[in-house]
Amino acid sequence: MAILSRQNLQEILQTLAVLQWLPVYVMLGFIPILLMPYLLVFTKFWTLSVLTLAWLVYDWNTHSQGGRRSAWVRKWTLWKYFRNYFPIKLVKTHDLSPKQNYIIANHPHGIVSYGVFINFATEATGFARIFPGITPSVGTLEGIFWIPIVREYVMSMGVCPVSKVALKYLLTQKGSGNAVVIVVGGAAEALLCQPGVSTIFLKERKGFVKLALKTGAYLVPSYSFGENEVYNQETFPEGTWLRFFQKAFQDTFKKILGLSFCTFHGRGFTQGSWGFLPFNRRITTVVGEPLPIPKIERPSKKTVDQYHALYISALRKLFNQHKVQYGLSETQDLTMWIVLPLFIYLLFTPMWPLPALYFTWFYLDWKTPERGGRRSNWVRNWYIWTHMRDYFPITILKTKELSPEQNYLMGVHPHGLLTFGAFCNFCTEATGFSKIFPGITPHLATLSWFFKIPLIRDYIMAKGVCSVSQPSIDYLLSHGTGNLVGIVVGGVGEALQSVPNTTTLLLRNRKGFVRTALQHGAHLVPTFTFGETEVYDQVLYQEDSQMFNFQRRFRRLFGFYCCVFYGRGFCKGSAGLLPYPLPITTVVGEPLPVPKTEKPSQELVDKYHALYMEALHKLFDQHKARFGISETQRLLFL
Repeated sequence: MAILSRQNLQEILQTLAVLQWLPVYVMLGFIPILLMPYLLVFTKFWTLSVLTLAWLVYDWNTHSQGGRRSAWVRKWTLWKYFRNYFPIKLVKTHDLSPKQNYIIANHPHGIVSYGVFINFATEATGFARIFPGITPSVGTLEGIFWIPIVREYVMSMGVCPVSKVALKYLLTQKGSGNAVVIVVGGAAEALLCQPGVSTIFLKERKGFVKLALKTGAYLVPSYSFGENEVYNQETFPEGTWLRFFQKAFQDTFKKILGLSFCTFHGRGFTQGSWGFLPFNRRITTVVGEPLPIPKIERPSKKTVDQYHALYISALRKLFNQHKVQYGLSETQDLTMWIVLPLFIYLLFTPMWPLPALYFTWFYLDWKTPERGGRRSNWVRNWYIWTHMRDYFPITILKTKELSPEQNYLMGVHPHGLLTFGAFCNFCTEATGFSKIFPGITPHLATLSWFFKIPLIRDYIMAKGVCSVSQPSIDYLLSHGTGNLVGIVVGGVGEALQSVPNTTTLLLRNRKGFVRTALQHGAHLVPTFTFGETEVYDQVLYQEDSQMFNFQRRFRRLFGFYCCVFYGRGFCKGSAGLLPYPLPITTVVGEPLPVPKTEKPSQELVDKYHALYMEALHKLFDQHKARFGISETQRLLFL
């Protein structure tokens, strides 16, 4: 009875070790994404969030420069229970010399890549003992390293970004004895994962070969036998309604997250039950013989193709030598093809129909943001917006009538840090837009990627927000009349100019909105929001500083700048992230008539761009003194 109890305890610990893996990543991700903003704004522990973000900025390049591994984390007993659940094993066929660097290419991806994780990101199977003097680094999606806490956790196991910068650093700047592990087929290969199937994406995947040639790293083929066996994946017959919905989910997930949505299942908590735990089936990763690669700084396509073919041959040989030993048929061959947390969590609960139905709707509704959106007068009239209006307060001032018989393209200036004035005046009815401009339907344009996020897209569309993409604006200006499309012309780049007592706009070379107005014959409407740049203080950095370089990198990744700013706290006189309660007034100027020209010349665009700047300058000068700006202050265009 005691022996049985010990055995049951071991099985329970093994199951829990596997069960915790993905939820831990999700929970660690939720802490900085949800808890840190809460601590920052609503509690006295805001310094914790500030220090965490400061550390992230300071430590930003570490994951691309070798990371920060921890032998202690890699040796946790937890990973041994994880290993024994399947069990997972690492097999060496040839020694790897510590005097050389290597790219270990692994196949197949499987659904979750359990074999790669346990064998190369932990010491559960004894990598350091089997390959003495070799330091493995497992490549994965770079986005994981943008999340505080999660990045520390994965770096401690020797995981690195699969970016060229990170991989090249490991193979050229860390001496010898480094082995970079890349799952060549990537997440797309997960869709090929079926028990008894050995199909991989490889014939057109040549980037890893080119990297090996540039760095002189030897190529090492490896194959994880059993990786495709731990889950059953369902691919419905073509032409059926189930296949239609399945492809819809897969296409949507690919667009939003860059991942492949797989319809799979494994076992439940008890043997024989259905669930999402992997089946207890053996996974064995066989590491093959290194393929020597010459170092060529600029390898030709012919050279890349040559060594790619040699690699394929070596991988096929490795597969054929070991396939029978690890449960595959002698006749089976290796086939090579050419080629958001809550919702995902709910898919694995009894509430899975909710995200399933929503993603079906999401797929069918994909084009709506570019076809006028779906506004809701009820949302625009929420009482909460009047409280927001009164906090500053925010007002809108009309200088001229806008005829409902015409369409308009409105330039919104300045961007400020959070564009409170434009939001309250054009995305809500808090300041009475519909009463002030009867017959006019306002649309404020914003970054297109907001409309790729479930629920958020529906929320912002309800307020009349549209995508700033060309198809979206073209649609609004060509379907009916009385449409007013507002574009914050300076964009996110102008946020860095948002400093109290300054009136600097990015406009001199921003002419795309004028061209669009000419193509549709939409009248140009200048607006200026006085007070928008006064509600926050911003810390500015020199262009040659490390922080400024970080801000530029952040912009390239996310499409907007990470501005360092502060306002007031909950108590007057305290510092915090609430905006200062200072008046904000958006003055809507006189429409500038624009002729409809299907293909406007650059000369014509320049002409109306100059007229628009002149009209905006006039609007600013007429009202600046009334709204607290010195008579001598000028509007500066960059």
